[in-house]
Amino acid sequence: MESLMKQAIFGLYRFLFARKITYKLNKFLLFCCLKGMGMLNHENDEVSGERSFIAMVAARLKLETVFDVGGHKGEYAQMIREVYPDARICSFEPHPTTFKVLEQMAHTYRFECYNFGLGDVERNLELFDYAQQDGSPFASIHRAALDNEPGLPINKYAIQIKTLDDFVSVNQIDSIDLLKIDTEGNEYAVLSGGKNTLSDGKIKMIQFEFNEMNVHSRVFFKDFYDLLSDKYNIYRLLPQELLPLVRYTSMQCELFVYQNIVAIRKDIDNKLFQ
Repeated sequence: MESLMKQAIFGLYRFLFARKITYKLNKFLLFCCLKGMGMLNHENDEVSGERSFIAMVAARLKLETVFDVGGHKGEYAQMIREVYPDARICSFEPHPTTFKVLEQMAHTYRFECYNFGLGDVERNLELFDYAQQDGSPFASIHRAALDNEPGLPINKYAIQIKTLDDFVSVNQIDSIDLLKIDTEGNEYAVLSGGKNTLSDGKIKMIQFEFNEMNVHSRVFFKDFYDLLSDKYNIYRLLPQELLPLVRYTSMQCELFVYQNIVAIRKDIDNKLFQ
């Protein structure tokens, strides 16, 4: 009965609104729906859900070690420090201009900062950024990711990439309570460089962005799902809640727009978040 009702509503809507004249209305409703499902909420860390997620975690779990990969100017590390005054925070930022600001923030808020990026293998790469906004949050190793603003001059920097596995091994890190990744399309490579750390169960929670940059890195949501879903429950951040992504479907998951995804190790999730 419910299925028949849905089909009737869909058919009526299609009959009334599947028209060129209602395209702008349909597009507006699409944007509203995306925002309601946790996407395109990029105005600040309140609407993105990042701040409420940290508050949710703080009520349930003590974070002792946090990795902030793509630390930018230290905004996320500062937010963590305000909630967890004694946590060890390691922030990674390869952009030379941005790193100068990060260093100052690290001194003020007492966290570690490293002037290299993380990826799938250790190597040297080029990082691209808008010359007129040098140190922007859009800097990426994928040159095409900056083509949304064609014609703008681009700065290019030589950067060093290391792997999460090597860093964890060299620094004898037994556990990472929260791994946050915001690397403008390089998120999957960061996780690929930490496969041993993942398989050893050393990472309790992961937060990463999935957005239009993944078009340029040629990484699908399915890649993340296949890598993580055996050991982690996967969610999309809403402003005040976590939206479970229980089952992968291309229609609901392959949406290349700004969103924050959270993966919580199943043993932790079942005890604390269910």
